[in-house]
Amino acid sequence: QGSSLLGSKRFAGGSPMRARPHSAWRRFECASRAAAALRPPQLSAQQAGLARRGLANHAVAAVFHGVGRPHELREIPLPDSLLEGELLVRLECATICGSDLHTVDGKRNEPLPLVLGHEGVGTIERIGRDIFSGSRPRHGAWKLKEGDRVTFSVADSCGVCSECTLHKLPQKCVSLMKYGHTVVTNGTGLNGTYATHILLRRGTHAVQLPPGLDSRVAAPANCALATVVNALDMGRLPRYGSNNSAVVQGAGLLGIYAVAWLKKRAG
Repeated sequence: QGSSLLGSKRFAGGSPMRARPHSAWRRFECASRAAAALRPPQLSAQQAGLARRGLANHAVAAVFHGVGRPHELREIPLPDSLLEGELLVRLECATICGSDLHTVDGKRNEPLPLVLGHEGVGTIERIGRDIFSGSRPRHGAWKLKEGDRVTFSVADSCGVCSECTLHKLPQKCVSLMKYGHTVVTNGTGLNGTYATHILLRRGTHAVQLPPGLDSRVAAPANCALATVVNALDMGRLPRYGSNNSAVVQGAGLLGIYAVAWLKKRAG
């Protein structure tokens, strides 16, 4: 998975790395062309304004219908009320993951239609407080408030099955819902980050971002960086001798994160 993401992401300003190894640069160029397919068709001024603003009671989402087909800019009604623990987040930015490129290119099968994207940062507009909904309250919800800028886990899990509790693997939850990989008819339809809003379900871990952290830098942290942090968990890594060395293969975003993380944690 790591090697397949080489070159599939741009830095915060949208510029590629200065170092251009021939094979890695080819992959970057291919990914850039694939990323262009994620853009909706040419929009009128009215449509562009709609996409930027959203509506008072609607979100605007780029709905993917299949390989080679244009994205549809669709108005999706915002929910009138939220269940206990749900968060309605107005998205500020989203980044393109390699899995999104694979879906657009037909290398990954997903239920259609859907709103792609799972890496993003946004501001909480509403918090669900319907205590009579029967829903499990969000863990630590009291720390979050409307107006907070947050990022979030890429999936929603139940928190009570054996995978979530016994095995400590919520990403293998028996009722897992993955943002950006879920059909638009599931729930409100606000299931991906390529939209003005996303509805975070109660089993999604949300984290407030510090004021000084740029949203464009933080956006891929919930996927690419989280993957590296989990893979390089020092408590689970085997020890190979005493030279305290590691080899990172590939200089895509995951490789860059891996080098930075190893330097921070292992010295």
